[in-house]
Amino acid sequence: MKIEKRFNELMSFAASEATFAFSKLLSQQMTLASADVSVNVSEVQSSIKESIKEEVAQISPDMGGAVIMTTPLLGTLEGFGSYILPGTSALRICDVLLHRKLGSTLQLGSLEESALLETGNIIVGCFLNALGYVSVLDNILHKKMTLTVSTKSEIPNLSYISSNGEYRVRISFYMKHIVQDERQRIDIDGICVFFFDSAKVTALLNRPRNPEKSF
Repeated sequence: MKIEKRFNELMSFAASEATFAFSKLLSQQMTLASADVSVNVSEVQSSIKESIKEEVAQISPDMGGAVIMTTPLLGTLEGFGSYILPGTSALRICDVLLHRKLGSTLQLGSLEESALLETGNIIVGCFLNALGYVSVLDNILHKKMTLTVSTKSEIPNLSYISSNGEYRVRISFYMKHIVQDERQRIDIDGICVFFFDSAKVTALLNRPRNPEKSF
C-alpha cells in the first residue's frame, strides 16, 4: 500500500484533535504550560502484540515501567488501538485528575486505574470521531479498554491480543504535555498506536469522496 499524502494529513488531524481533547481535560484541573504531538504513519508486517511490546521496551526503566491500555476497533474499519504511558506519567495524570498535589500518587489502585481508563477512552474516542468527521473512515467504534501494568524489568506478554503478521497500516502519535502547579512543572508523555488492515484502508480510500467532508 502506498500511503497517500491525504491519509497522512488525515491521521495528523485526528491525532491533533485527540491531543487537544486531552489538553482540555488537563487544563480544567491544572495550569497547562504546553502541549505537543508528533505523528508517524507507516506500513508494517508484524503482529500487533509485538509492535506494542516494542513501544513499551523503548520506555526508559527510569520512568517506572508502563501502563498499557488496549482496545479492539470495530465498524467501518476493523483494527486495534492502544494508549501507552510511562509509569511516572500515569501517576502524574492521576495527580491531576484526582485533584492531588503533583508527585503525591505513588501507586495505582482501582481509583487510579479508572481515571487512566477514562483518559484512554477520551483520547481514542476523539481520534476515531475525528476520522469520521472528515473522511470515509466513519463509524469506527472501540470496545471497553483493557489496562495492563508493566514493571521496570518485565514487559507483559499481552496474551489476550491475538494477531498474525499480515500487512497493516500503523499510526503512532507521541504526545507531550507540561503541567504546573505553584511548586513545579512536570512532563506527561503518552504514545498512541493504531493498527488497520492495509487492504481495507486502501479500499475505503478508493471510494468516491463525500464532498461534505474535507478528505
